[in-house]
Amino acid sequence: MLTLNKGNTPDYKRTFAILDGADANKFTLAGNKLTFIATAFEARSDVTYHVNIKATLNAKILPDIIETTEKTITVTVDEAFRITTANVSIPEHTNRTITLATNKDGASFTIWVIRVNSA
Repeated sequence: MLTLNKGNTPDYKRTFAILDGADANKFTLAGNKLTFIATAFEARSDVTYHVNIKATLNAKILPDIIETTEKTITVTVDEAFRITTANVSIPEHTNRTITLATNKDGASFTIWVIRVNSA
């Protein structure tokens, strides 16, 4: 969400517009909601995206009073954490050791042991 730190009263109308930027086509703007369009970022060596936004502040009582400002917004996309799953089966009435490795970022794991008693 885009906001202005000025004119936060009902007497002002605030609008936003995408001006340009190297990656302006990767963004959409509806009202004050700026959205990044999903992209195949792994295909790029540069994972930062730039868009220039123009904010306009109009006084409702005196519409000739207009203030504008422009800001470049940079979005950096990081690689998503990849989850690896595995199914493990252990024959009943045996003791086994299962060793799990953690990733370098120190992720935590939850292990569920489900026992089914057959009659």
